[in-house]
Amino acid sequence: MIGTNKLRSQLWNGSSVSKEPISGDKELDRVLRLLGEKAIRKMARVSLGKGLTVLARSIRAVVPSATTSGHSNRSIKKAIGRRNKKNRRHGFHEAKAGIHVGKKSGAPHAHLIGLGTDHRYAGFSSRQKGYRGEARRTGSAIAYRGRIEANDFIKRGLESANSEVLSKIAQEFERQLELETAKLYRRRR
Repeated sequence: MIGTNKLRSQLWNGSSVSKEPISGDKELDRVLRLLGEKAIRKMARVSLGKGLTVLARSIRAVVPSATTSGHSNRSIKKAIGRRNKKNRRHGFHEAKAGIHVGKKSGAPHAHLIGLGTDHRYAGFSSRQKGYRGEARRTGSAIAYRGRIEANDFIKRGLESANSEVLSKIAQEFERQLELETAKLYRRRR
């Protein structure tokens, strides 16, 4: 294993980085060590972000249509987002896509459609008690609001885009690697 100082000296002498495409694990490892931690994190963050965009779009594509007449699934599609951030404590990137991830917008009930609900009731009947008019709840439900079956549209969106997401991440990482090595080559001159 070549030390970092020796790699830097090879870089400045012109023998380390070239405009040739990178091939092989040893050469990739060498170039990544030359680029440094900051550039690697940037490449990882950008690559994961591109993959998350593909994943969020595929989940939005399989959102079920509204069963109630006069309603649409536009607000549920708007509630599907993505987030890609660095974990400050451990120093790695967390990336996820789903309902109410990232900016909170869209339907506040979108998670209920994805997860489903049990039987729901609204309100409780109450009666007056005493001379002060204190309300006492009897515990009897007033109106039955229904039940929502769980819909697996997030799982279906993930399965449909799984290979596409991985290929997009790899493709973007290669593109970012080319950009960073070009910067490194320009700095060397």
